[in-house]
Parts: sequence; structure tokens; C-alpha cells
Amino acid sequence: MVVYADVLFAINLAVDYLILWAVGKLARCKARWRWLLAGAAVMALAYCLVVLVLPFQAYYSLFSSLLMVMAGVTLAFRPHGVKVFLMLVGLCYACALVIGGTGMALYYCTSLPQIIRVLIGGSVGAFSIWLLLAASAGFFILIKLGQTLVRRHLVQRQLFLPVTVIWEDKTASFPALVDTGNSLRDPLSQAPVIIAEFDSVRDFLPENFRRAFAEKQESNLTGLLSGAEDTALYARLRMIPFESLGRRNGILVGFRPDLVEVQVEETKKKLIFSHVIVGISPQKLSASGAYHGLISPELAHAHA
Repeated sequence: MVVYADVLFAINLAVDYLILWAVGKLARCKARWRWLLAGAAVMALAYCLVVLVLPFQAYYSLFSSLLMVMAGVTLAFRPHGVKVFLMLVGLCYACALVIGGTGMALYYCTSLPQIIRVLIGGSVGAFSIWLLLAASAGFFILIKLGQTLVRRHLVQRQLFLPVTVIWEDKTASFPALVDTGNSLRDPLSQAPVIIAEFDSVRDFLPENFRRAFAEKQESNLTGLLSGAEDTALYARLRMIPFESLGRRNGILVGFRPDLVEVQVEETKKKLIFSHVIVGISPQKLSASGAYHGLISPELAHAHA
């Protein structure tokens, strides 16, 4: 049987990239597509060398496969710590099994054995690119559905989280709702935004700010800025544009604290963030008073 090196490399590159992408999503490890592509290229190139160059590859295929995955994970994610590294390697093998299962499903549904031989590392014969795309699309859908279900499950189980804002010698603690619709970011630093009611963070604000919010003059940005010029708040002020139902081109006044702590009650972990903006809401966020802030799932489940 004739095996074309370029076809073998291209197929493995596509599958390995999909596996590394899925691992990043499942492990919530951020990686640029360039690094994912580089890791997939190393894995695909190593596989081609084993299959086409090295003799007796059947005797050490398991060992060579482990080295390929380890090299791809290291290059794509550059993990810190042995525990994280082993978790990513294990997820790679799990995703490979899911792709194989997707191929098995196509095999029994369509009687197309070619895709099975390719997905489990067999020889490449008269293989149709459409079959690879079908298996990849099925795997992509499974990962997206699984990610959505897990995220919903986490949000439902951790609806409210205690949040503590720290600035110099002052602290403010309040319960925050995990809000999937809160994706606000500071346009300058791209830092995520936690929304807090005015009463929850009023101790951080100078007197003129308190007066402006009390008199419903928080939209007077010029007055707020000029009144804060001689205070420690001035250098930390942020103006965050937002859109909400019934209101377009709104501006949310916020500030950058020293630290924000988020208590994840289910895992008993305390997440600490120094790159977060606290937006000040002049209105009550909960009519019943059940919570006094809004936090995005990105912060609520970071490294949890």
C-alpha cells in the first residue's frame, strides 16, 4: 500500500489540533491558536517519522505515542507543575478516545471503515476528507455541548459567591450573583468587571462621589472627574461602556481596587484577583436583597 507523507501529516495535524483545542477548553487552559498549531504540528511530524522512517514501530508505538502527546502538550500549553501536566496528557488521550468513538459511531451508521483505520492510527488508504470533517464536526459538537452543560451545572450549583473588595486598609464584602450575561471588560486594560451596588462600596469613595450618587448625578462624568482630581481615587477611576435592555451607549463608573477575593464555597477555595475593575451600580441589583453584586462565570470558576 502506498502511503503519502503529506496526506498522513495533514490528517494527523487536523486531528491533533482538534484534540489540543478540546483539551484547552475542558481544562480551561488558555492557549493561542499558534501554539496549538505548533503542538499539533510536532505531534503529527513525530507520528509521520515513526510510521514512515523508523523500523519496527509496532514494538514501541505506545512509548512513541506518549512522547508525542507530552511534546504537544508542553509546546501548546506550557503547563506549570507536574499535576497540571499529567492532567493535560490524560485529557489528550481521553479526547482521542472520544474521537475514536465518534468514528465508531459513523462506522456503524454508515459502514465506512476507512475513518476507523485513520482515527486509531492505522494506514491511510482511499480516505475521504469529508469523512474526517464529519468525525471532527461530531467531536466539536460533543465538546461544545459538554462544555455548555458543565458551565450551566456549575452556575446552578454556585449561584451566589461571597466577594471581598480590598483597597489599602478598607474592605467591603457582599454576595454576588454569578451572571452569565455579565461579560463587561475595561476597554483600556481588558480587565473583567465586577458590578457592585453603590452602598456596598461607598466607603471607598470620596464625599463628592457619595453625594453625586445620592443625588442621582452619577451620569455627570465631568463633575465626577473634576471632583476626584485631588483624591486617591482619581488614578484608579475607570469608565466602562455598556448596553442593556432599554439603554444603549451607557457608561458605568468604576475603580480598580488592590485585590478582589472570591470565595468558591463548593471547593473551599479563595480566588484572588489583582486585575479586576469594580463597576458601581447606582440601583439595587436585587429587589429581595439576596445579592449586591454581579460576577461573571469567567471569574467565578477561574482555576476552580
